[in-house]
Order: sequence, then C-alpha cells, then structure tokens
Amino acid sequence: KFFDQEMQRAGNRCEFKLYDGQVHGFFNYGKSNNRYFEQTLTEADRFLESLGYLEGEPQVAAWLRSRERADQPGKRR
Repeated sequence: KFFDQEMQRAGNRCEFKLYDGQVHGFFNYGKSNNRYFEQTLTEADRFLESLGYLEGEPQVAAWLRSRERADQPGKRR
C-alpha cells in the first residue's frame, strides 16, 4: 500500500491489488490450478491496455487452455 500511495503522490498511475491469505509466488504458473496465474496476468494485461501498451482482449485464458491440451498424455507438442 505504501508503494501505491507514493506512486500516486508522484503523479503516476498505480493499481494496488491485494490477494488476502496468499503467500509469495501464489500466482506462479502451475499453482492453484492456475487460478491466480490467469487472474493476475489478465489484470496486468488490462492495466497495460488502459495505458496504451497493449490492444485487444487478454489472451491468458486461451493460452492456458492451449497449454492444458498440449500437456494431456498422448498429445504431441
């Protein structure tokens, strides 16, 4: 929260997201069925889009589904 306040005080846009009860690295790929991986990357994508760095809808969910299909036994990569 301190970082968020200091960024805003300096005139920078900052969006602070808190995930209660989560430990360091909770959003890493492969943890919690990728729930937080998808959520945090989608939020980051939307933030960067709002700043003009990215365009279009976030593709995180589609990418994850493609990885899940590729990781199924018997599938070739």
